[in-house]
Amino acid sequence: MSSLLKSVAEIWEESTTLCALIPFNRVFTGRVPQTELYRFPYVSVIATQGRSTYRTDKTRGSHGPLSFHIWVDDARLETAETVADAITSAYADRCWNLSASARVIDVLDEGEPVAHQTDLPSVKAWEVVKLFTVCIERNRTDHGDDCCASVGASSSQGSSSST
Repeated sequence: MSSLLKSVAEIWEESTTLCALIPFNRVFTGRVPQTELYRFPYVSVIATQGRSTYRTDKTRGSHGPLSFHIWVDDARLETAETVADAITSAYADRCWNLSASARVIDVLDEGEPVAHQTDLPSVKAWEVVKLFTVCIERNRTDHGDDCCASVGASSSQGSSSST
């Protein structure tokens, strides 16, 4: 099974627009390793735990946050906003396969990016965060047609008693 973050990274790598703004080798899924070694700009992509939304007899759906953290020098806020717009164009309202049994069925845009200037005296930078909600659908594991019937039968056997 392919991970969500891996597939998000693959989309970035295949996008000439995104790579022209921030090269793929400056895009990290999860934490940025040894941030003091990386000059700005760079992007950190984070997907945190989602929650179950629905299930049917064949599929189960979930949704969770996906955030892009765009880091730029303090004089480059406009550049970060341009990157956030390109990220929106590349990911919002999109669907793709994660594996043979799982797919992203929608990427919901959570609004305008949020800009935050660091308050560290030794770091002069902007962090611009673009947030999405990713909706994923996975096939349910087939346990056979009699799965629930056997559960009901065993529970009724355990609850009957002679008086």
